[in-house]
Amino acid sequence: MSETAQISMQKASENPGQEVFHRIDTDGDDYVPPSSSRYVRSRLSDIEAENVSQSISLKTIRSGVEHYRIHDRDFVLTPDTVLLVGIDTPFRLTVGEGDIVEGVCLQFAPQTLKRQFDIERQAVPRDVVFRLPRGAILGGMPNALLDGAITMTDEIFLKLQARTYRTLRRLSMCAKRLSVTGQAKREDIISRLEAARYFLSSKASEAVTVDEAGRHCGLSSAQFARYFRDAYQCTPAVYHRAIRLGWLRSVLTVTELTPREAAERGGFSDYPTFSKAFKRTFGYSPSDVVKQRG
Repeated sequence: MSETAQISMQKASENPGQEVFHRIDTDGDDYVPPSSSRYVRSRLSDIEAENVSQSISLKTIRSGVEHYRIHDRDFVLTPDTVLLVGIDTPFRLTVGEGDIVEGVCLQFAPQTLKRQFDIERQAVPRDVVFRLPRGAILGGMPNALLDGAITMTDEIFLKLQARTYRTLRRLSMCAKRLSVTGQAKREDIISRLEAARYFLSSKASEAVTVDEAGRHCGLSSAQFARYFRDAYQCTPAVYHRAIRLGWLRSVLTVTELTPREAAERGGFSDYPTFSKAFKRTFGYSPSDVVKQRG
């Protein structure tokens, strides 16, 4: 038996609005699976199921590692990532022998969104594959979503569905701005850039170089800077400065730090530079925030 085994899902039990599956081996009758891992799949409604070819699947896991083969490309799904893929896109899924995987697979269709959020399904390609940081989609969602044993409420499902489609629409627009050929290449670059963008957002209190951000997503400094500017229409430095300034505004609002102390905490080399950038971004000075705090 090889180190990995192709797997499928077999329904083990059912709750309203969700199904719980056990993973089973499909490589041979003599193979005993190394684990019986739970996987929660939130189902499409009957109406949405009729339009399955226009639907999107969101896959994320709580533990273990999953290896996907889609369009002759390899994707590794880890607990800190999310995979967005067209629901009718064929894929091969493997897990390492002995690895325990718990995860969630949500299936979205555009009909509900079109009615409630005015999101046009034509704005999102149906056959897409993006691998993103989990926080980019699931940030702020209840942790119980990944516990594998919750009943998905309509409110949570609609909120997550809207966030997913809006993200996909944004990513598709960013991908079109790249001066590269081929959908797969554009999707790969955007997935890398999103990882770097999330990395920059997580470093609000630190100075980050283009080299660091590029290494984080596996691109050279020149590639990263060029692709980032094309996709998001600003440089990585400008984007990160906006993140830092937003964080420092929050710091000034909820703490007793002075503007100069906040500038030092945010990694600005001198206060005048910080003050000018702050006022240019928000239309008022750091001192004005302190006055309002009082």
